[in-house]
Amino acid sequence: MKTLIMLTIFSLGCLSLFALNLLTENFNGPSLPTGWTPTGASVDNWMISNFANAGGTIPELKFHYFPNGTGVRSIVSPAINTILGSYGAYQMTLTFKFKLEDYPNNPNSYTIGVKTTTDNVNFTTVWSQTTSTTIAAQTKTITITGLVYSSNFRFCFFFSGDPNDINGWFIDNVSLNLTHYAVAGTLYKSLSPYYLTDSWGVPPGYTLTIQPGVSIISSGLHEILVAGNIQAQGTEADSIIFTASNHTTGWKGININSSAIADTFRFEHCRLEYGNKPAQSGGNYSDFAGSVMYIDSTSPIKIDHCVFRNNHSLGFATVALDNDYHANITNSSFYNNNAVDCSVLVGLESNSAYIYMNKNFVYNNFCTISGLSLITGTMLFAVQEINFLMDSCDFYNNNGTPTDCYFASLSTSDGYISLTNSIFFNPTNYNDAVNFHNVVHSGCPCSVTYCDLTSDISGIGYTGNPPSYAGIISSSPTFANVGLGDFTLLSSSPCIDTGNPAQTDPDNTRKDMGALPFWKSAKPVHVIDVPYDQGRDVEIFWERSWLDASFLPNSFYSVWRLDSASRSDAVLLDSPMELNNQPTTQPIYWIDRHEAWLYLGQVSAYNFDNYCYIAPTQQDSSSTGTHSGTFLVVYQNNNGFWVSPRISGYSVDNIAPDPLRDLAIHKSTGNLQLSWSPIATGTYNGSSFPELNVIAYKIYYGDTPDFINNPANYLSTTTNPSLLINSLQAARKFYRVVVTDNP
Repeated sequence: MKTLIMLTIFSLGCLSLFALNLLTENFNGPSLPTGWTPTGASVDNWMISNFANAGGTIPELKFHYFPNGTGVRSIVSPAINTILGSYGAYQMTLTFKFKLEDYPNNPNSYTIGVKTTTDNVNFTTVWSQTTSTTIAAQTKTITITGLVYSSNFRFCFFFSGDPNDINGWFIDNVSLNLTHYAVAGTLYKSLSPYYLTDSWGVPPGYTLTIQPGVSIISSGLHEILVAGNIQAQGTEADSIIFTASNHTTGWKGININSSAIADTFRFEHCRLEYGNKPAQSGGNYSDFAGSVMYIDSTSPIKIDHCVFRNNHSLGFATVALDNDYHANITNSSFYNNNAVDCSVLVGLESNSAYIYMNKNFVYNNFCTISGLSLITGTMLFAVQEINFLMDSCDFYNNNGTPTDCYFASLSTSDGYISLTNSIFFNPTNYNDAVNFHNVVHSGCPCSVTYCDLTSDISGIGYTGNPPSYAGIISSSPTFANVGLGDFTLLSSSPCIDTGNPAQTDPDNTRKDMGALPFWKSAKPVHVIDVPYDQGRDVEIFWERSWLDASFLPNSFYSVWRLDSASRSDAVLLDSPMELNNQPTTQPIYWIDRHEAWLYLGQVSAYNFDNYCYIAPTQQDSSSTGTHSGTFLVVYQNNNGFWVSPRISGYSVDNIAPDPLRDLAIHKSTGNLQLSWSPIATGTYNGSSFPELNVIAYKIYYGDTPDFINNPANYLSTTTNPSLLINSLQAARKFYRVVVTDNP
């Protein structure tokens, strides 16, 4: 069975799955329909009645009070095929009208209900109701969830008790519909796009894996219900897209409702858009919370480098977390989302929650707040216990709500809440950056530190105990271009070097506020070998320092290589700022924290986006190791210098030595001597290049001219252009000399 379900997914890309009615029965005939089978204590209670008590049309199905006697009596449907080619059913809805008329003179209770089976022997109850009173005419809908892959699926209506306690149970307009197709396995880019023309369900114990570059396009208010696992891991160059063909209607998003699994739910480099929850309330939070993603699971979820945009909910939020969640949300963007209450992220009632948010962008989101709640925010967390860390995030121009982050305690909270190195700025609405509602106490320390708040410390609201705060500023962060979603800090930004002083950015300067640190240093990209050379050189590429935005006198990039020790004849520097006016005939070393960095050269700063430099290595990669060199780039001007992160790379001798020439063999006083002309060059495209590495000669011998070189016939290796063989062989031998620059 598992193999068949795994095959299901292979053909989804070229098929459209439509909602499917599996059975409809209105009981219009004079007798029980074909395939409907009474079973149990007696079979004569089930009949067709010429009435419409259930609310349908005449006639209808009736369970009669005679024959009586305690027992279970059922009527079983015909067999229903849920295999559907290669497809299985994951979720179905059974809808019917019914009315139960109690016999008031008998006060005994009894049970009515519905059971399902796939073998017509073992039945599972999916709905039941025990009563001793009349139930008025109504329409009942039962959701049947679970992997059903059978050609023999049936359901039955059952009565348990004594029929003499009722006047009758009336049933009509029975309809069984498939709402979620069972899917698992892999969605392939080669079959993309996949069209979601009805909802999908990932069964427990199964995983849906989505390849980079896949697009899933929903044609209506359908969803992906995950009771198993989902892995959607795109790449920067090939993201995964979840979208809707009709941007107004949208789709119902991803609903993860899974028991604990060993793995983590992963969404990486995904775009999730046009989710829509059109309800303000419902029987479950998933009906109105999380317009594009609802997560009800204690298993961890990782969201990284994802984009959530243009999602809409008449209830709560773009992403909703429920039931002791553990979420890691990093490097992601939330923009142009709207909801009635809490536009972006909501953490619903939970005993405990763990949330880590780092380097996220939350901007241009909107709440309408039409009375759904007075406790709200761009993000809202209402839990009993929370462990929350937000570091280096940008909130900008989120409107329609009194605060960006609202924390509300449902009871006595434990854990901690920390917001640090982040920017909360709204140029039009001076709302709170964060609000703590009866959260802060000795068991739940809360802090807001080293953040840029529109309203300074007055932007920290609280009810009850106040949180701690430090390092708060209130200035426009001066982003590069928020209209294009570019939250790069300009060189004039007050958020540069004002984050937590105990932390550093990748450019080794004090931590900045916000998601994108200002790179004062150069930003190394990669080191590659210089192709088609004799080795000993690599090419270092780096992105400019963001200070290199306009011409500055005496600004340049210097390139340095880490050596094991400085040479005795070297000039030693305490700082790269001492490079000016140094002699060029001696090696120059910068001694930094007991490390010796050899100065290799420099490139003038001309405001280019990218730079490169060809740098020498100490040794080529060879059979003894890669022999990587470690380099760094220093940007400096008259105001100071900034050191890049380290970057490593190795060189390769790409040009083989020239072939051996003038090989000769001589007899000399009982010995043999091989000699040849020394090799000192290699040739590429007709040009000769001097060999930089040591040339060695490997000598092999064999009994025939076409012998194969192998360890068994290896004789010796020498760096000289001759070899003396100490004794003459009794039999004739053939010798071969191999030239190598990688001995």
